Amino acid sequence: MSVPRISPPEPLLTINLTKDELAFATSVGKLRRARNVAAGVNEKIFSGKDPALINIQGSIGEGVFAKMFGFPWDINTKPRKGGVDFECRNGIMIDVKHTEQTVDPQLRNSQHKIERDYHADVYVLIAGPVCGPKFSMMGYAFSGELMREENIDRGSYVLPARKLRWDLEGFRILIGEKR
Repeated sequence: MSVPRISPPEPLLTINLTKDELAFATSVGKLRRARNVAAGVNEKIFSGKDPALINIQGSIGEGVFAKMFGFPWDINTKPRKGGVDFECRNGIMIDVKHTEQTVDPQLRNSQHKIERDYHADVYVLIAGPVCGPKFSMMGYAFSGELMREENIDRGSYVLPARKLRWDLEGFRILIGEKR
C-alpha cells in the first residue's frame, strides 16, 4: 500500500533538461503525433488537451526519466497508442506520465489501455512545464494501486501525487539501478 504524503508533496528527484534535450524531446513528440495521424491511429484523449501536446509531454517525461536513471531514451516514432516506455533489466515494465501541473499533480492513465490488456508494472509521475527546464519525479505507483475502481475519474485512473509511493531508494532497487 502506498504511504500517504502530506500536501503539497515534495519531489523525490529533480533535474534540468538542457535546451537541446528539450528541443529533441519536442521533435520526437511532434514526429510521433505526425506518424500517428498519417497511420490513422485514433488516440483517445479524455483531458481535452491537444493530442500533439500530449505526445510532446510524453516524450519529455520519458527523456527526464531516462536522464534521471540512466536508461536509453525511447525515441521510437512508429505509430502507436500507449506502450511501455522502459523495460528494466529485471523485467519490470515502466510507463512514465508527465504533467505540467506542479501544484497537487496527478498520475493519470486512460482506462482504455486496460481494456486493450495493456499495462505497465509501475507508473511514474514526472511534473514540470513543457518549456522546462526543471522537472521532478513526484512518485510512483504499482499497477494494482493505480488501477482500482475508486481511482476512476472521467475515463482515467487517477492518483494525486500525495498518494503515490515516495521511497526513492526502494524505487532504485525495484528498477535494478546500480548505486
